[in-house]
Amino acid sequence: MGIAADLAKSKIETSVEFDGPDHARQLTRVRWLTRQLENAPDELRVEALVEGVEKGPCELLRVLRTEPALLVPEGDGIAGFRLTLATPMGSRRGAEETGFIRSVDNAVDRFHGEVMRVVKPAAARGARAGDGDEGADDA
Repeated sequence: MGIAADLAKSKIETSVEFDGPDHARQLTRVRWLTRQLENAPDELRVEALVEGVEKGPCELLRVLRTEPALLVPEGDGIAGFRLTLATPMGSRRGAEETGFIRSVDNAVDRFHGEVMRVVKPAAARGARAGDGDEGADDA
């Protein structure tokens, strides 16, 4: 997980990168992710990571819920995803409720609880029910 403070915009950005399913069509990979993020914040920014490209397609989750094809890149396939959530930054020093430190704590807690805990790794190719992968859905 990455944490960045944007002082100019007064925002704390928390982010994570991970691999998507290996053997699936591009649109299927995006839908796999959006299904898992059904209760995540609308303002979550989702970026498709494409090998050999510095910046892949990027869109807010609220848009991807209705138009997942916007994240499908031209040419090469999706290697993974980067999820980023921006939250307001505290304006005071110290650990008080309006302080910078508290705002970082709140941003990390929110990102972990609403994003990281709900995204499950892609199932390995050839994995079958009963192979120690209880709870995985094959949808």
